[in-house]
Amino acid sequence: MKTKSLFLPFAFLLLACLAGNLATSVAAGIGAADVTTTDVTVAVSEIRPCAIFVEDGLHGFSVELWEMCAQELQIKTRFERADFRDKLAMVRDGEADVAIAGVSITAAREQELDFSLPTLNSGLRILVRRDRGWLPVVSLKTRRILFGLLGFLGVFGHVLWVFERGNQTINASYFPGIFDAFWCVVATMSTVGYGDVVPKKWAGRFLAVIIMLVGIGLFGLIVAAFTADIMDQRRVSGINSYHDLSCCRVATKAGTTSCDFLNDQGFHVRECPTFEDACQLLRTGDIDAVVYDDPSVRYVARHDSEFAIAGDVFRPQYYGFAFPTNSDLLEPFNRVLLKLKESGKYDRLYHEWFGTDAL
Repeated sequence: MKTKSLFLPFAFLLLACLAGNLATSVAAGIGAADVTTTDVTVAVSEIRPCAIFVEDGLHGFSVELWEMCAQELQIKTRFERADFRDKLAMVRDGEADVAIAGVSITAAREQELDFSLPTLNSGLRILVRRDRGWLPVVSLKTRRILFGLLGFLGVFGHVLWVFERGNQTINASYFPGIFDAFWCVVATMSTVGYGDVVPKKWAGRFLAVIIMLVGIGLFGLIVAAFTADIMDQRRVSGINSYHDLSCCRVATKAGTTSCDFLNDQGFHVRECPTFEDACQLLRTGDIDAVVYDDPSVRYVARHDSEFAIAGDVFRPQYYGFAFPTNSDLLEPFNRVLLKLKESGKYDRLYHEWFGTDAL
C-alpha cells in the first residue's frame, strides 16, 4: 500500500514533464511553420556595392548577405525598391520588415528603429581624380574654351585665306595656303606678329583687326583656364585628410551622414541626388573631391581607373540592417549573422565584393 502511494506522485510528475516537452515542441513547430510561410518585406535602395539594381533583379554585398541569412532562417523574401529615406520610413511605419544596404547605425535612427549587429564596418572616405603626373587635368570649362578657340581659328583662317589668297605671303592653293592663313591668325591673336605672313588687302587688314580684338580675349581666357587647372591639380594632390578639404570644392550625396558631417565642419558642400552624380562632377572637373561612405568609395576606386582614394577612413561608423522596434526577426537574424561570421562564410562574401579581408 505504501509502495502504491509513493508511485502515484512520481507518475504524475513524469506525465507533467512529458506534457510540457510536448507543448514546447508543438509551439516550436508552429512558430517555424509561421516563419517559413511568411513573406518578409525587405526595403532596399541602390547603394553600390551593397545593393546594385539590374534588369533581372538585384545583387550586392548586403543583398547576398541577407539572402544567406534568410536561407538559414527559412524565410521568404520580397524586395521593395525605394529611395534611401523612404526605406527607413517604410520600416518605421510598418510597411517593410527590414531595411538593408548602406544604413549607418546612429543614435538618432536608433530612437525610431532597432538595428542588427553591424553587418559592415564603414566610415567616411575621400575620392579624388587619379594623379596623371605632369599632365594637368583639363576641366570641362577649359575644354569648352579650347574648342571655341579652335573654332575661331578655323572660321577666321578660312575667311582670311579667301580674302588674301594669291598675295606674296598666302598661297593661292588651298594647301598650303590655308596653313599660311592659320599661322597669320595665331600670330595676330597672340600679338606675336612675326611679320612673315601679313594681310595685304584692306579686307584682310580689317579682318585682322577683328581677329586682334576678339582673339586676344580668347587667348587670355585659355591661358587663365589652364593656369587655374594646374593650380587645382596642385591643391587636389595635397589632399590627405578631410582637414585638407577647406579650400576644395566638395560634393556628396544629400541626406546622408557624410553630408551632415561636412556641413557640421563648415565646408561648402555640393549636395547631389546620388553618389554617382557626385562622381560624375568629379570626373568632369567641376569639383575636387567626393566624400562618402568607405565601401562605396572603395568600390568605385577599384572599378574605375580615373579615380583614387585619398587618405584613410575617418569618422568610423557601422552599417546595420534596420528593423521595426521590438521586431521578432531581430534576435534570430543576429544569431544567424554571428554564425556566418564564425563559419567564415561572411569573410568569403566580403572578399568577393571588396577584394580584401573583412575589417
